[in-house]
Amino acid sequence: YITDQIGEISYEISPVSFYQVNPVQTEKLYNIGVDAAKITKNDVVFDLYCGIGTISLFMAKYAKKVYGVEIVDQAVEMAKENAKNVVKGVLGTLLAQQEEAYTLEVK
Repeated sequence: YITDQIGEISYEISPVSFYQVNPVQTEKLYNIGVDAAKITKNDVVFDLYCGIGTISLFMAKYAKKVYGVEIVDQAVEMAKENAKNVVKGVLGTLLAQQEEAYTLEVK
């Protein structure tokens, strides 16, 4: 895998993972998303098709909880690993596996 950073968070990216290739612009885009959605510490955010967790983990510091949902096993494993790298005590825990959907909770 390779490692890249968006904002304060470093991400491990596998060769088959989808990833925005311009992390500077990606951070700006994610900040616009946080502002547009008016995410606060009272909100629960769902990141559907979360991939390796870039949006989920980026938004975790703004929300009460963030759930990333993904069906690709390798992406779920990368999201779990990336959750371990998040700053400010954000923890990732695999919550549930229902059929082929996985949920990653970020507290």
